[in-house]
Amino acid sequence: MNKWTAGLLAALILPPVYIGFADDTAHDNETPETSGTDGEVASKEEVIYGNLNHDGSVTDLYVVNMLDVTSAGRIVDYGNYDSVQNLTSLAEIQIDGDEISAEAEEGWFYYQGNKDGATLPWAMDITYTLDGEEVDAGDLAGADGHLHLSLTTEANDGVNPSFYENYTLQVSVSFDASVAGNIHAPDATVANAGKERQLSYTVMPETDGDIEFFADVTDFEMNGIEIAAIPMTLAMEDPDTGEMVSELRDLSDGIAEIHDGVGELNDGVFELVDGLWTLTDGSSDFLSGLREVDGSSGDLVHGSREIRDGLAQLDRELDVSEFDMDVDLNGFDELTKGLHELSGGLEELSGGLGLLGDQYEEARKALDEAVKAIPEEVPSEEAIKALYMTTEDHETLDSLVDQYAAAQRVKQTYDAVSGAFDAVTGTLGEAVKGLDESVTGLRTMASELEASLASFEDLEDPEALEGLRELERGIGELSSNYHAFHDGLVSYTGGVGELAGNYRDLDDGVSEAADGTRELGDGTDELYDGTGELEENTRDLPDQIQDEVDELMAEYDKSDYEPVSFVSERNEQVSVVQFVLRTDAIELPDDEDGELAEEDEENWFDRIMNLFS
Repeated sequence: MNKWTAGLLAALILPPVYIGFADDTAHDNETPETSGTDGEVASKEEVIYGNLNHDGSVTDLYVVNMLDVTSAGRIVDYGNYDSVQNLTSLAEIQIDGDEISAEAEEGWFYYQGNKDGATLPWAMDITYTLDGEEVDAGDLAGADGHLHLSLTTEANDGVNPSFYENYTLQVSVSFDASVAGNIHAPDATVANAGKERQLSYTVMPETDGDIEFFADVTDFEMNGIEIAAIPMTLAMEDPDTGEMVSELRDLSDGIAEIHDGVGELNDGVFELVDGLWTLTDGSSDFLSGLREVDGSSGDLVHGSREIRDGLAQLDRELDVSEFDMDVDLNGFDELTKGLHELSGGLEELSGGLGLLGDQYEEARKALDEAVKAIPEEVPSEEAIKALYMTTEDHETLDSLVDQYAAAQRVKQTYDAVSGAFDAVTGTLGEAVKGLDESVTGLRTMASELEASLASFEDLEDPEALEGLRELERGIGELSSNYHAFHDGLVSYTGGVGELAGNYRDLDDGVSEAADGTRELGDGTDELYDGTGELEENTRDLPDQIQDEVDELMAEYDKSDYEPVSFVSERNEQVSVVQFVLRTDAIELPDDEDGELAEEDEENWFDRIMNLFS
């Protein structure tokens, strides 16, 4: 088989071959003596050499058979060959149908069987595309452009499936590095061998091959594609998965902790939802109360103004030096009655605001506890990446990350605006305190006025007259003080109006927050279900991974494979069967000088390999 660089591979995998030369001893060229007895063969090996067309179809096959003869005599082998050749001695080989026989001495006996149009265990298809158009390989020699080579393999029907199921294909493509650039070879191992660039691919047993590479070529030439098929009989030791399993167990435990954390988050969010809706109800009541107070502020101010004006008028008219003993004191009764009614209204308003403050503080406390229940720590980026690597349910994980981030934003937002909630509590407290002080002051005024009027039953009594003078001074002081109270009341009602207007926005924000947390609650609930499913699926992850590794090792451990003959099922004790295949090279024709130079450079190994041609 000339032009076979794959011969080197064959030399490495074959046992030492005894080859006779014309100038060797006469014993080497003689036909071995026959004893007329049957010889014994301990084992047999086969190496199948195949010439392939550029498209992957088979041209012809050469089978080198190696028989370990343990007892000299007539040996028998089986195979359907078109012709055979003794590679050990000059002894004649007999062919009778599929039975091959010869006289052999003890030791290794080699013979070659030639098969035309034979079928390999693998169907191969090779296509060549240049600049997007499929071309014949013969047209690629010296071509320029963007080359795409594709080689596919699959099981060949009608051939013993044992080879497809147990053999590994090793495909090698090589060419001069100067004729190809921008090489893209998916799944290939790329190596430089001198001036040559070599692409190596592996097709595992029971797997269809899909090999390709792309390159920009100039004056393109390429060596033949070489394909070696060998049984995957090496027993593989189980990998040490202890560390990996330990890390996966840590991951599994971490996922369980995350699930527990999400459960706490879910509980916290629902507490937050309840707290915000309680706050929403309290805020709505507070806003309604503010509006009611704001709506009645006009009447309150109007009544206070009448009291202020009445006190002023009374102060002007009450002059003891010109006092009319027939003065009508009914106005004082109406004044004290008005003061009592005003203090009662303010007391009722104070009680309402106090109740509202208690409800607000209760809702605020629930909200504060709910927000604080949200965990401070978030999963690290490494932990999240690990989660993505352990499941294909990325949608649930995306939701987990988004909802967890949303929960953290709620916590941060609450921390940022909690001062505003504190301010509302303080404002309510100050309002109640101011109203209580006003109620006390008004009641004190009314009581003192009533006590003064009670002493005016006998205005002719000097003591009564002196009491009247004290009343005059008291009324003057009361009138003066009431002016300040009235001004404060006007400011207070104005503040209530402004608070009612501004609080409307706050109440709307509280309602929106409550709606948002309800959606957040639904999200964390789904998230909890998702992490629960994830935790359940990864609970036994270390054992699952170990089982997968064991299954994978068992799938590719072919150590129990027993070789079978490629050429005949009748052959027994077959120890090795290997395939060495090669396509024609893509090359420009050499001129006469080039051919002579190539012959001059032919080395001793080429001459030895020519014996197999």
